[in-house]
Amino acid sequence: MSVLEPVRPRHDGRSRPHAALGVGLASALLLALLLPTGRIESGPVLCPFRLMTGLPCPACGLTRAWVYTAHGDVGSAFTAHPVGPLVLALAVLTFGWLVATKMRGAYPTWLRRLSLMTALLTLGVGLVRLAVLL
Repeated sequence: MSVLEPVRPRHDGRSRPHAALGVGLASALLLALLLPTGRIESGPVLCPFRLMTGLPCPACGLTRAWVYTAHGDVGSAFTAHPVGPLVLALAVLTFGWLVATKMRGAYPTWLRRLSLMTALLTLGVGLVRLAVLL
């Protein structure tokens, strides 16, 4: 091997899922900042569950909650989805971790547990909302 030959980093495959997650989170966060709050209430219904049943799924309202939170309207965010601001905070925390580790580090146990608790809380709130409607 020559001194001038570039050293190619070995990839163990871990960075690809992290990179995909990072791009997805960055896109969602940017979208929440760019969407005007006045247009999110009058847009089309995109949720497949709601389109088929007419009932909200456990995640219905999260997009609106993210947009409201990103624009500083936390009261409307909690009205759109009670867990929305928490999910957004978790997304920001996860994105920050991905950037800090350059998308190569192992997903820490505390962040994995926090993500699981947030997902279960979102599901629980969604099921309570659904039960109230039925």
